[in-house]
Amino acid sequence: MRLLEHQGKRILSKHGINVPHGRLVGEAESPILGPSGDVVLKCQVLEGGRGKAGLVRRVAAANASTTIEVLRSHMHERGYPADILIEDVTEISKEYYACVRIDDVAQCLVVMFSPEGGVEVESSTRISRLHIDPLKPISSHLFIPFLLHAGAEKRHVGPLARVLSKLCMIFVIEDAIQIEINPLALTLGNIPVALDAKIELDDSAAFRHNDRPPAVRYPSVDPLENKASKLGITFVKLPGNIALLTGGAGLGMGIVDELTTVGLSAANFIDTPAGVNIEKKIDFIVERAKEPDVDLIGVYVFQTAQPISRVVGSLLSKISESPLPKPAVVGIAAGGAGLRGMSIEDARQLLGKHGIPVVTEIHEFVEALASKLSETRSLPSARFG
Repeated sequence: MRLLEHQGKRILSKHGINVPHGRLVGEAESPILGPSGDVVLKCQVLEGGRGKAGLVRRVAAANASTTIEVLRSHMHERGYPADILIEDVTEISKEYYACVRIDDVAQCLVVMFSPEGGVEVESSTRISRLHIDPLKPISSHLFIPFLLHAGAEKRHVGPLARVLSKLCMIFVIEDAIQIEINPLALTLGNIPVALDAKIELDDSAAFRHNDRPPAVRYPSVDPLENKASKLGITFVKLPGNIALLTGGAGLGMGIVDELTTVGLSAANFIDTPAGVNIEKKIDFIVERAKEPDVDLIGVYVFQTAQPISRVVGSLLSKISESPLPKPAVVGIAAGGAGLRGMSIEDARQLLGKHGIPVVTEIHEFVEALASKLSETRSLPSARFG
């Protein structure tokens, strides 16, 4: 679960990290501001690069109402609720970057820090990393040599070390996946203030946190993405030509990379929670394949617990309703219970009757897609299945 900025700042503040004074103004609210001074208006959206997109603005309080209406118009165009965070201006002496996340390879927390906070810090070559031993207690003094080596100003090391220590504590208490503060500002009085907050929480730990806010789900401008969202399915359109369904997000990303080696690209990403049956997944891929920018359908599954007959049967059932809108290639890797009741050779014969080749290896799957594309481009327009 990714939190909006104001939600993330509420968590940070609860655990003793300073945030600017501000309040959230909903779509129907009219802000009441003083006649003088400046304020910062921040559109509450999950997308990055808000500053570059003009969704964060510092304005005079007297002009805030007019600017808010302009920002609301921009948010409506993107399909977002027009909630805006209005904050007091923080006078700062230095901006830093701080992040705590899980390092999957090292299997522990990693603290990331840069003396260069702000826009496009992710591309900075000055990001330092410190892996945290999960068997040792975390205290502020642990971060002092790390911060000095990373380029923090000496007068800021103490306050920064205390913030990093608190972030690690918050990470554990709140069951987070990532906590990022960019920029993490030091005021003229050496007080650290989180000017932004990007926090992602672990959905599987939600049962331990009754006070968590509801998940933010913004409507998409694409009706297919909207339809998937209502079913709890993550379906994202991509500018490729292969409507792709794979058995798992990790496998899907690997195949997306392989497609590029033969000049192909995925037309979508799809990830589904447990309990969503294969028929619904196939429905979305077929719908995507009906669109003119898509040339092929690619299905690759790895089955060891569920029989491949479910996938093959679902495809055949779909074909019996209506021919597939584009030619298809199926890849199946299976073992154990996956071969219960149907072998790969059985699947090859059943789908082969409808002109759908079945392969087993990923490289064969990618090569078959490239070959199928060459064939279809030399034929008159037709429907397949």
